[in-house]
Amino acid sequence: MAHCGPLLDVRELSVGFRAGGRIVPLVERVSFAVHEREIMGLVGESGCGKSVTAMALMGLLDSPGMRVEGSIRFRGQELVGLAPRHFRKLRGRSIAMVFQDPMTAFTPVYTVGWQIDEQIMVHEALPRRQARQRTLGLLADMGVPDPQRTADSYPHQLSGGLRQRAMIAMALSCKPQLLIADEPTTALDVTVQAQILDLLRGLREEHGSSVLMITHDMGVVAETCDSVAVFYAGRVAETGRARDVFVSPAHPYTAALLASIPPLSGERPCRLPAIAGAPPVPAQRPAGCAFLPRCSFAQAICAQPQALRDVGAEHLAACILSGGGLASPVTCAR
Repeated sequence: MAHCGPLLDVRELSVGFRAGGRIVPLVERVSFAVHEREIMGLVGESGCGKSVTAMALMGLLDSPGMRVEGSIRFRGQELVGLAPRHFRKLRGRSIAMVFQDPMTAFTPVYTVGWQIDEQIMVHEALPRRQARQRTLGLLADMGVPDPQRTADSYPHQLSGGLRQRAMIAMALSCKPQLLIADEPTTALDVTVQAQILDLLRGLREEHGSSVLMITHDMGVVAETCDSVAVFYAGRVAETGRARDVFVSPAHPYTAALLASIPPLSGERPCRLPAIAGAPPVPAQRPAGCAFLPRCSFAQAICAQPQALRDVGAEHLAACILSGGGLASPVTCAR
């Protein structure tokens, strides 16, 4: 029976760790959805919960001190509480992940090709020769100039761009329906960044995959994503279609992030605006709006919890302000 609804449906997801006899929340009541053949961006400052959310989606938070609550449904199947043996059948085959640092994600004592071969052999029961043929084809599809040499190399023998391409090839080796890309362009020069983003944009056309892209770069989101969820201090501050969020940001944090991007046209500012202060640490997160201490629009009511509210079609923001008055100078490319 065909599945109806989003490919990935996350509802009220909370992740915390046990410290000092209590649970310290890292992610609180996060909700978003990724649809078929969609590229969605999770964006926010470092430490806001993006990577923790991705690890929860992949079922990698199995430490006894971690607590994962809420609902994560993939093609209608509930993943929270799923037995590890069942999760292993999904991980790599139906849901794959490009980790933030491929140098540490690859095993250093095996060649890159051996590691890609292994995933294909485990999930599709192919002999090694056929698995290697697919590996070389995938590396060629990723724009690797010499697939055989790259496959026979150890991770430390490859450049950052080649390692990132090899990591994407490994993630796509079993044609997953959902690819989670955690900061796929970090520490790469701008030319390689553009090539990696082109590869991710081509995934849905060539493989029919959906992509959940984690980044702190609003420019990458504007260039690549169909929809976006803005994270702040472990919560969703704003979510919606990328064009709507960029044209009419409804949360001051989103507007501040957009204002920090250099304009592509018009008068160039002498100094880009910066967000004063720093995000709260998880153990000291306020009960009300977490952005309150840094917000120039703060009001007394902001000390109370702010739920996501409609500000437009498929556009939600956790702020009492409406979508007007926070217009960004950035134009979304999509």
